[in-house]
Order: sequence, then C-alpha cells, then structure tokens
Amino acid sequence: MLFNTGPVQANPTGGVVVHGDVSFQNAGDGNLQMNQSSNQAIIKRVGFSIAPGELTRFIQPGADASILNRVTDGDPSSIPGALEANENVVVIAPNGILVSSGGLIEADGLVLSILDIDNGEILAGSDLVFKGNGNNGVSNLDQINAIGGMCF
Repeated sequence: MLFNTGPVQANPTGGVVVHGDVSFQNAGDGNLQMNQSSNQAIIKRVGFSIAPGELTRFIQPGADASILNRVTDGDPSSIPGALEANENVVVIAPNGILVSSGGLIEADGLVLSILDIDNGEILAGSDLVFKGNGNNGVSNLDQINAIGGMCF
C-alpha cells in the first residue's frame, strides 16, 4: 500500500450537505465542529484529512444518528489528528484512508472504506452494501475506539 506522505490539508474540506441538516463551525486552533440536527446526513467533501494537532468533531442528535462523508478528490485521506463523534461516522474515500501515527478516532460507530455505498442505505439505516473499486486501501497505524462496538 502506498500513501502520499506530503502535507496534510487542514481538517475535512469542501463540505456540501447533500442530505440532512448539518452546520459547520470553525472553532479556531485547528478545530472543526459539525453540528448535525437530522438523524441521517450526507456530506460531499473535496477532502477528508485531519492534520496533527487538529480536531474534527461531529455532534449528532442521538442514538442511531449517522453521517456519510463522501470524498471526491484524488488524494488519499490522512488522519494523524483526532476525530470525535458521539454516534456513527462513515467515510468513503476511494483513494485510500490512513490513520497514521498520532491519529486518534473516537466514535460510537465507524466505517472507513474505499468502496462506495448508495446514499439510500445510510438514509434508511439499512445494512451497507459496498461496491466498486478503490485504491490504496484503509490502514490504521494508531488508535480507533468504537465506543458502541461498531468499527468496520
């Protein structure tokens, strides 16, 4: 598996809400907070990387809430920073995802994938069926805590 180890972009970029109600708040000092008020949400992103010392936090409305982050750029996603969520986060990045040294993810449930899923599966809360092709794969070199026990 090859990952570009060049500079990491600051926090996830290019957030366009495709479904649901999500607001973005740049809290300064490399902290990005997303407040999700709908039970399911989908965000189309240019990139999903979190640099060292940065924090990306999802505040979700309650049990069974989920948010899909679909990455559209050609770069792999790199997470040497921190990601926190009180419920379920899905990141689809077809060019790879690397949780590198120093990376910390804490969420109730987490799915990191290079394969795609249909938006309807997230919106219905149904089983996720992965399909298609991706590059580089998903690698974890540090710590992922799935508090609710779901980590794929």
